[in-house]
Amino acid sequence: MRRSARRRRAPTWPRSNDSWSSSSGRPGPRTCTRARGSCWAAFEIKLGQGRVEEAAKTLLAFAERIDTGRCGAPAALAVITSGGYGYRRPDGVAVIPVGELGP
Repeated sequence: MRRSARRRRAPTWPRSNDSWSSSSGRPGPRTCTRARGSCWAAFEIKLGQGRVEEAAKTLLAFAERIDTGRCGAPAALAVITSGGYGYRRPDGVAVIPVGELGP
């Protein structure tokens, strides 16, 4: 058997930091990360607390367009901000200051 014929195809999943945007021009999240199985999360990155509401609406609209039967429900929808406090909004969207993500 030829060497090239024996090679197994490299797995293409899981990939992380896949960025999706709608082909119809509708806004989508800045980053969507998917892990093994049907676990995925979407993130918007905003520099100020004043844009959190807009970002949360974008994330919720994006999550509505996803076929959860095929991809599963999102593990997280979050807005990453440059500062302030971290909290979970009543609609389920988390607001995370970038300083809380690492050392």
